[in-house]
Amino acid sequence: IKLAWNKSYQNANFYDFLVTAKTLIAAAGPKGVIVYSLETPNSPVRVKRVKSLEATSSLALNGKLLAATDDDLGTVFVSFPTWDAPEVLGTVPAVSQALDCAFLSSDPTKLLVAEGSGGFRVVDASDPNFPTTLSLTPAPAPVVSVSGFYPRPYLSCSEQGLYFVDLANPSAPQTDQVMQGQARRGPLAVKGNYAIVSSDSYLESWDFSDPAHPSK
Repeated sequence: IKLAWNKSYQNANFYDFLVTAKTLIAAAGPKGVIVYSLETPNSPVRVKRVKSLEATSSLALNGKLLAATDDDLGTVFVSFPTWDAPEVLGTVPAVSQALDCAFLSSDPTKLLVAEGSGGFRVVDASDPNFPTTLSLTPAPAPVVSVSGFYPRPYLSCSEQGLYFVDLANPSAPQTDQVMQGQARRGPLAVKGNYAIVSSDSYLESWDFSDPAHPSK
């Protein structure tokens, strides 16, 4: 692996990144959301900073609509008609703390939000100016991460493991444990029947082709 570039930003930490075409979007905690142009990949240029967010930790993108979880504000929707002209739209306050979010690949107007000890939330973002909560569901342990990929959205519930979410009725979601949490399991990425899960200082790859008997 060759380091292509190293960009420093004073007094800011980066907690999440998204790349779309030649644009990079960064969650920068108290610095909000920062947009970089990757037109020249080895010399990215800052295009815009969305300052109104206070503690941004996670990002999800559907086209030019960004959902950002903010520890203080909840889940904030930002539209980007152009990357240098963001428009802050609606906000869904969190019960405790908004930690992670993902648009559902099967229905991108829906957003799944991890809210720690508050459980998980399903949001209807078909009108991002006025997003509405379809359901707020308790979980057996704090929900630290979510994945919205078809065919199975998942929750990562720390020591309680991974849960599949049935959103056939998004107003009354059902959960089913697919992996017990022997070690602390945190952020995950899911594609099809496969999941990459963080577990303490390791990355685990799991096959959920048979949800009742996942294999590592």
